[in-house]
Amino acid sequence: MSIDTIKNEYNFEPVVYYCGIDKDLPPGARCGPVRRDVFLIESCAKGYGTIIINDREFPITPRSCYFLLPGDTVTHLTDKTEPREGYYCALEGVRLENVLRMVGINSKNPFAPSELFDEIHEHLMKLYLTRGESDPGSEMRRLAHIYSILGSLLKNGVQSDSNYWFHKAIGFMETNYHNNISVATLANEVGLERSYFSTVFKDKTGVSPYAYLTSLRIKKAVYLMKEGRLTTGEIASAVGLDPQNFARIFQREQGKSPREYRKELLLEGCAEEK
Repeated sequence: MSIDTIKNEYNFEPVVYYCGIDKDLPPGARCGPVRRDVFLIESCAKGYGTIIINDREFPITPRSCYFLLPGDTVTHLTDKTEPREGYYCALEGVRLENVLRMVGINSKNPFAPSELFDEIHEHLMKLYLTRGESDPGSEMRRLAHIYSILGSLLKNGVQSDSNYWFHKAIGFMETNYHNNISVATLANEVGLERSYFSTVFKDKTGVSPYAYLTSLRIKKAVYLMKEGRLTTGEIASAVGLDPQNFARIFQREQGKSPREYRKELLLEGCAEEK
């Protein structure tokens, strides 16, 4: 991995530290594990490989771009027959960190939307080509490329990835409603910042993640009540709710208490027998 350092005389945000090119890498080469204190943007124009981020493996395929975060333990592996080729750029900055958080790019979801590959790859290539420039305007030109990448992520990234993580969150609730999960648990599962996750989730559903999860739990509780095999306390525990608060939450969601609902079920059963 060749590196050409770019000197920075002015502390603009984000700050570009170095750019490089991955080309003619040895088949099956391994780099790492390494822990960096900067962000790294990488593109793969052709070839294959694998990145391991904090013990989690991600396959690298042609026309993909991904972000590596400060503090993550990362290992790069190149394919044994078709080593990857592309560009990379190391940088830092609070604005960069905020944008990545807003669009849901993180250690568990490092990839940029695939439709942005051409644009990001081109900007990384141009950043690499400016590595030897040191005139007064060179830093601004480099920053323009970085801001173009961030602007594209903000414009398209959320829209492209939101359906994926939204359905992932719904699926996680459907299979884990009986556990002690919270909004923070959900946000962490899909790799988003908690407040941002809650805002976008509500935009999609009209309710908060907590309200959606609570409604799901009560629907499951109603199903268990109809089966008639468990006590109210057992049902509360089975759907992940505190038995002491279950009656109040059930009343709010169904408009009647668990006892009233059970009575209605008994009356319906008697009517059917007659």
